[in-house]
Amino acid sequence: MIIDILDTLSLYKTQIGLAKLETNFFENLKVIKVGGRLNVGKVLARLPASDIPKLIKDFELTCTPYFSQNETKQTIVVVLGLSRVFLLAESKFEALMLLDLLVKYENFRKNTIFYFVNRDVLDDGSRYVMSLLEELATTVIRAVRAKDGKETKPYVYVMVLKAINTEMEGFKLKL
Repeated sequence: MIIDILDTLSLYKTQIGLAKLETNFFENLKVIKVGGRLNVGKVLARLPASDIPKLIKDFELTCTPYFSQNETKQTIVVVLGLSRVFLLAESKFEALMLLDLLVKYENFRKNTIFYFVNRDVLDDGSRYVMSLLEELATTVIRAVRAKDGKETKPYVYVMVLKAINTEMEGFKLKL
């Protein structure tokens, strides 16, 4: 399942298409939309992004039954655009409410949840959110776009910053 915050999934689909890669698989994805207007995949529910307390309530009403039904199955959830919803939080309290919601769904045993967060989007007043998210996560991986002096093309590498298996920490892979 994909949780698409403010049309992030559509943006990724467009970028993948521009790279001349296959995009047909997007149409079969189960999607819960938080804000936004663009439909990609099989949209199961639409939740408002403008009112954080209402969003949290609606999210719980929508997602708790889904996760409960799939409690015995391995479920992969990908949350796209998480940093955007933190920007909508009007106070630290609302941001902490969102973090509390994330903790609640991590407790479903068979869930594997991937949060995609653009650190650069968060302003100085909400940087604490990243530290708290990293504290909650079992694994933290950072993707970085880079360019070295020998290469003319930029590349991306991923690095494991935190892992349950501490031997993985510091692992770096050029993509």
